[in-house]
Amino acid sequence: MKCIVKVFAGEDRGGEFTSLGKLYFTNKGFEIFYRLDGDDCSLLSFGDTVVQKRRGAFNTEITFIAGKKTFCIFGEKDLQGTLQVYTYKVQIDSDESGAHILIDYDCGGERVNLTVAAEKIQEIK
Repeated sequence: MKCIVKVFAGEDRGGEFTSLGKLYFTNKGFEIFYRLDGDDCSLLSFGDTVVQKRRGAFNTEITFIAGKKTFCIFGEKDLQGTLQVYTYKVQIDSDESGAHILIDYDCGGERVNLTVAAEKIQEIK
């Protein structure tokens, strides 16, 4: 479904970003697709796990699982780096009107509270 995607990571991290996007529900969760600064981005939610991907000028991939250590992988195949990620909390909600994800995590020593909302666009008939 077409949606408005709102991404908020705190005023000190650029405030709120809004984009047109798409939300697809699966039998295990959902996936949100949107664009940020010309890059293709997605959030895949299944069970208690969220995977964030960004492809374009700045490539990243982070897997978030509450109470677990994972890694943020950034760069290209030839020049890649990682930062350790610890996820404190993952909250996932969805229904026919959209989806909402809240992730509280630490990446490379920086605490981040990320909120992503995908709200269904009401079509005018």
